[in-house]
Amino acid sequence: MKRSWIGVMLAISSMCGLFAARGFTHPAAGIVVNAKGEVFFIYTGQGVCKIDAAGKLTYIHRVKGGGHFLALDPEGKFSTQLPRLFEKLAIGATKPTLLYASGGAPFVVSRDGNLYYGSGYPDGEDMTPGFHTLIRLSPDGKRTLFAPNLKKTLADLNEGVVGLTSGSDGSLIVACPNAIVKVKLDGTITTLAHPVVVTDRGDDLPAAGARDPARAR
Repeated sequence: MKRSWIGVMLAISSMCGLFAARGFTHPAAGIVVNAKGEVFFIYTGQGVCKIDAAGKLTYIHRVKGGGHFLALDPEGKFSTQLPRLFEKLAIGATKPTLLYASGGAPFVVSRDGNLYYGSGYPDGEDMTPGFHTLIRLSPDGKRTLFAPNLKKTLADLNEGVVGLTSGSDGSLIVACPNAIVKVKLDGTITTLAHPVVVTDRGDDLPAAGARDPARAR
């Protein structure tokens, strides 16, 4: 039986609450779900965890400090192309594979079969992991600057790459401290949100004993 996304997220939130009581202070930026519905996420400073379809929590990779980025490599094509960026974690078999990084920059394997990672930093070159733009890494190890206009777009917004995921059409969704940017595989850039406004849903909840208008219909 498939578990609902709400159930999965509540489970993770609950566990993160438990972790917080034991000193969890640095938010991880890696969570992926495979075709089996297994959820993998980083418990920063401890390792990579898995929640299986039955809700069982296990560690699949333990570390002593660090841990920040995680990506799913469905075909297991990336292993040693860029050891400075990530290390490869096999999940039971040779593929699919998890790519794990203690630090560096966010990365994702897109539906086009290439890996993309945040790159560039002040007074540095664009191929180095960072936050100014994106680099495309092919399975054969070739690196190219992706969407050349992205660097200027982010600079104009005074933003940088802090999170990265791939949409259903292969487009990349770039998370920034105060913006969300979409980059199509042809390099077309769209700013989806800037600034990012997060509403505290608690402000919308009815007071204790009050009648909820949504339920009154």
